[in-house]
This record gives sequence, C-alpha cells and structure tokens, in this order.
Amino acid sequence: MENSKNPKVSIIVPVYNIEKYIGACIDSILRQSYRNFELILVDDGSTDNSGNLCNKYAQKDNRITLIRQKNAGVSAARNAGLKIATGQLIAFVDSDDYISTYFLEKMVLKMNSDSLDVVECAYCEFDDSGNTYSFVRPYSYIAGVGKIINRNVLGDISVLVWNKLYRRELITCYFQEGEPFEDILFTANVLVNCHKIASINEPLYFWRKRIGSISRSDFAYTRFLALDHFEQRAKLFLEYACNKSSIKAQMLRESTIELKMVNFTDDYRCLAIENSRAKKIYQKYQLTLGDFFKLPSNRERIRYVYYLFQFFDQYRKNLKKLKWYAGKGD
Repeated sequence: MENSKNPKVSIIVPVYNIEKYIGACIDSILRQSYRNFELILVDDGSTDNSGNLCNKYAQKDNRITLIRQKNAGVSAARNAGLKIATGQLIAFVDSDDYISTYFLEKMVLKMNSDSLDVVECAYCEFDDSGNTYSFVRPYSYIAGVGKIINRNVLGDISVLVWNKLYRRELITCYFQEGEPFEDILFTANVLVNCHKIASINEPLYFWRKRIGSISRSDFAYTRFLALDHFEQRAKLFLEYACNKSSIKAQMLRESTIELKMVNFTDDYRCLAIENSRAKKIYQKYQLTLGDFFKLPSNRERIRYVYYLFQFFDQYRKNLKKLKWYAGKGD
C-alpha cells in the first residue's frame, strides 16, 4: 500500500511542437526535492524535435513514461495521461512552463497537513523579455462544497488546472476535447467533489506568456466558446446547494468580460454572432438593458455593455436590486 504521508504523484505534461522550451520544463520536474512521482509525457503528434527530446529523457530516467499519439489537442493529451496515471495525486504542467524545485514537496506537505482534496499555489507569469508578475490567491482555506463553488464563481479559486494538486479520486470526468478553455469545466467537475481546499501563496509554478499567431477572428471565436463553458459551469453549479444569485451574477460578469474581449476583433461576422449569443444570455437571465439592442452598430453594443458595467454606478445599483450583483438571496 502506498504511504499516505509520501503519496505518489502523477505529473502529466502534454507536448506539442515545443522543442525550444520542453527541456527546461522536464528538467524542473526531474529536479524535484520530493522524489515519489512519475512523469507522463504525452507527445501530441509533434512535427518538430519535441518528441525526440522527450524520448531521450525517457531513456535516461525510469520515472518517465512517454506516450505518442496523433495530434488531438491538449485536452486529449491530458486525458491520455490520466488514463495511465498510477499516482494517488495528480498534477498538470504545460510544456512551455516550469515549476519550482519545491513545488511537489510543499504541495504534498500542505495536502497531508490538512487532509485536503485540492491544493492551489500562487504562480508567476513571465515572458522571454524578463518581465514577471505574480498572482496570489485571496484565500487560505475553505471547507464545504457550497462555499468552495461560490469562491470559484467569484474567481478566488482559479479555473486553472496547472497550479493545483488533486486527489485522484476527485477526478471523475475527463477534459472536454476539441475546444479551448478546457480548464473551466474540468475544474468545476472537480470542485463539486471537493470538501477541503487550501492555497499556498508562494509562486511555485512559472507560466510562460507567449504571443501566439491566432487571428483576430479566431480570437473572437474562442470568446464564444468561453461563454459556452461558463454557462455549462453555471448549470452544473446550480445543481448544488450554494448561492444561486452569485452564480447568475458571475454569468453576467463573464459575459460582460467576453463581450469586451470580442471588441478587439475586426471580424463583423463574429461580432454579429456574439451579439446574438449575448442577447440570448441576457434574456435567459432576465436582465433589462434598456435600449441596448436598438443601437445600430454591433461594436457600439459591445462597448455599451462593457462601459455600462464597468463605470456606471446606477447600473450596479440596479443589479443589486435584482439580487444579482450583490449575490444575496435567490
């Protein structure tokens, strides 16, 4: 039987065309002060030298398992790792990031000390120019599924999967494949099984911020998908005994944020689609936006929602009257 004070951790790393950074990622994992882990590298059909580099590491260290598969996306790669993971605890690391030498040691110690289901750490965003910024979590310990769900809704518990350590038995659903923002629903499905969560407000994970080549229209389309996932999360959370008004308020907040993000695009077809989707969301949650949909321009409509929410006190007051923004009552 596995020693409960020294549980085995399965670290899952999806790999795709990342030869420039994969060595630093793997090295940071192999340098862990906590030694009882397995590293599962999933080569998701790389066409560069990433797969060969992973294979060289696997031949040198028997803690490494290498899976090769046709390109199917990060969710499919993570799912492939989960299917063969043998650890009591699960961690995810992205292949262009790296972790502190003490990431596992401190996360496992925290997990054991409070008999937690999930541990979340602060993380540091950095880029190749040397710019850094740390993100800490605004909580230390939360108990109870309802409270945990509400704190995720408020954004205090992040939707990210790679700054966390999970007990394996909490993971009852795989990642939704084929779409971005896979973290949102995976985290939600874990948290509805979670009774105790705590944070370590020390940056133990280092997230590399890279400028991708995604087009503006593609970027806008991903915002549509984000809204889909937030709405699916809302439906899941509404099944549990927690503050329903808070969940509805967060749905409004997320739709407002995503509308603002779409304002960066010049693709008017995407804007028209987003406007239609936004209208359905607001109608569903019974929010009156006055003359919002009488505005002649999709761009003006999107800007209107954003600035209305961000800067007008009366709009916030109206939300409070509706028991949405305040998060009070049902």
